[in-house]
Amino acid sequence: KAHWDRMQGVKAKLPTEKGVFGAIPVGTEGYWWDYGKLSLFITNTQLATEQSAAGRAYRKFLNIPESLGNAFGGSVSAELSADSLAMACNIKGGSIKGSVLNNCTIGTCDVDGCILVNVTAKSVKGKGVVLYNVAHDGDLVLEDGEVVTNVFIPGQEKLVMKSTTSTDGGKVFKKQMDNGNPMSFQDVYKLGKTTDVNECYAEAEAAHAKIAASI
Repeated sequence: KAHWDRMQGVKAKLPTEKGVFGAIPVGTEGYWWDYGKLSLFITNTQLATEQSAAGRAYRKFLNIPESLGNAFGGSVSAELSADSLAMACNIKGGSIKGSVLNNCTIGTCDVDGCILVNVTAKSVKGKGVVLYNVAHDGDLVLEDGEVVTNVFIPGQEKLVMKSTTSTDGGKVFKKQMDNGNPMSFQDVYKLGKTTDVNECYAEAEAAHAKIAASI
């Protein structure tokens, strides 16, 4: 009841002249873009490159220009295929095929069927990989279907967490995988409960900026 009352208070403060966006679709003609699992994150993010009704709706919802094959909001000198998007990226060279990149600073980027979000590195090479918030002072050569993220904790060395696109994260959440991960995903979750998120963001931004300056 207390939570309901709080939410009603928030709703009452919203502009009355506009509709309220809900997380639950109404009717049979709507789209449902779920990011709760890695497989769904990949499927729905790649919609941004599709010339379909769902792809166009997805781009319109996210305000992505209808200009597939073009980079915008940055500078991309890499060869960019018609079914790729590079948003707010600075990339000096390479080849980008069937991929979605957002907020990346990379010297040479050779990727195919990949998703890169907030990645800073001298070079990246991979097929079907997912990189999320990765700051790497060197060359990233990835196995097909590899998934990598960095976790920044103030006063500590960054955590490099890995998985694969074929791994069910729910089944290995409590286990420390034998792929070099320093701990389980559950342990990372527990760290987050006692860490100042703003300090983590600041640590990550500093790491990205330092590497970007050398590219």
